[in-house]
Amino acid sequence: MMRKLVIAAVLLLPLQVFAEVYKWRDDAGRWHYTDQPRPGAARVDLPPVQVYQSPPIAPPQPATSQPQPAQEPVRNYARAEIVSPAAEETIRNAPGEVGVIVALEPSLRPEHTVRLLVDGKAAAEPASSTAFT
Repeated sequence: MMRKLVIAAVLLLPLQVFAEVYKWRDDAGRWHYTDQPRPGAARVDLPPVQVYQSPPIAPPQPATSQPQPAQEPVRNYARAEIVSPAAEETIRNAPGEVGVIVALEPSLRPEHTVRLLVDGKAAAEPASSTAFT
């Protein structure tokens, strides 16, 4: 019981400590802020404390009597970025083609393909590679 009271007191302590703030200027013209009133100090009105309330957690689903088939988890790519040419860089060969290299994390899965679009139009056929010309 005593432990619960101590935890409750510690959780409520910040609300008491930061209840009022005062400011005052010293002889050199520097402003000071404190939680202790003192002669010549003005009380600072602070906006309400911002509070976040997490959304409710859905109750657990009841166990079913039939075993569910194992499904491979859906994994997204954490990063898809054009690494070559770099920003503001253009490298063309003699016929005017530009090489493009895409970095993916994790690396491209065997069953996936990459499609390069320029201005919303296909610039290359879908490929199982991350390098295009």
